[in-house]
Amino acid sequence: MDRVRELAPEGVTVALDAIGGSALDDSVELVKDRNRFATLVDFARTEELGVRAVFSRRSQDRLAELTALYAEDKLRIEVSRTFPLEQAADAHRQIETGHARGKIVGTVA
Repeated sequence: MDRVRELAPEGVTVALDAIGGSALDDSVELVKDRNRFATLVDFARTEELGVRAVFSRRSQDRLAELTALYAEDKLRIEVSRTFPLEQAADAHRQIETGHARGKIVGTVA
């Protein structure tokens, strides 16, 4: 945060949060205008913080398009870690850290 403040002492022009939690709180403080800040994950807090939520509707057509792109090696999905169903609590704890680089995947045998 110090580096961002150093580079943009008046605040950044726009920001997008994809983590939520404390990262959302920190990021909100760095933006010049909260109307130019959005979160992809922490919808419940948007009114409290005066920011916007960004989401999209899921659809079968969109899922088919993404599946085709993946099959053609045009879409890469980074998997951080895989957990069996019986370790679902561990998987959730990993997600809560906010430090997973990529997707956390649960498997059912």
